Amino acid sequence: DIDECSTNPCQHNCKNTAGSFRCSCREGYKVDPKDSTKCSDIDECTTNPCQQDCKNTAGSFKCSCKVGYKIDPKNSSKCLDINECTTNPCQQDCKNTAGSFKCSCGVGYKVDPKDSTKCLDIDECSTKPCQQNCKNTAGSFKCSCNVGYKVDPKDKTKCLDIDECTTKSCQQNCKNTAGSFQCSCKDGYKVDPKDKTKCLDIDECTTNPCQQNCKNTVGSFQCSCREGYKVDQKDSTKCL
Repeated sequence: DIDECSTNPCQHNCKNTAGSFRCSCREGYKVDPKDSTKCSDIDECTTNPCQQDCKNTAGSFKCSCKVGYKIDPKNSSKCLDINECTTNPCQQDCKNTAGSFKCSCGVGYKVDPKDSTKCLDIDECSTKPCQQNCKNTAGSFKCSCNVGYKVDPKDKTKCLDIDECTTKSCQQNCKNTAGSFQCSCKDGYKVDPKDKTKCLDIDECTTNPCQQNCKNTVGSFQCSCREGYKVDQKDSTKCL
């Protein structure tokens, strides 16, 4: 028997047989149906061996994964989701999703439309949540009130009028007003122009209320008569 294999008639493997020989191919190849001494590459990707992407190579194939996935080290034909949140890509909160991730922001912040991994402070004052004054703060806001008002302890966005009269702001009479107060004086007194919470005694004698003699007193005045006259009982400013 002639060993035909000695002349290397086969592209890959050769097996001598009685009176002939037979060619075979290495793994990943098949015998060419047009020439049994040749081998053709098998396109393994046609059988979908990969979970995601497949690339045929000479005598084999290679699996790869889409963005957001990685090859399973225990099975190279499978893909595992990558948990992008482990690298802290988000400024605030991160949620891993299949093949990707999603950033979100805490209360008082919103996702930056120019960069979805960043957060922008929400200016709550733009919606006018406060009854009077509003100051935007990082992630929140703070209400305050005008002079004469205080923040409502039951609702921090509201303001309550302060009753200044409870602190005895006026020397004599006090009237509470919206956001303020007004002082007034009893008869015989006038408001001090230098300090509107104080009262000054009015010197009624300057207007000559008495027919004869006048004596100013605290908050009033007293008329008297010269010798030989007496105060009129019907009108104490007159003399008889």
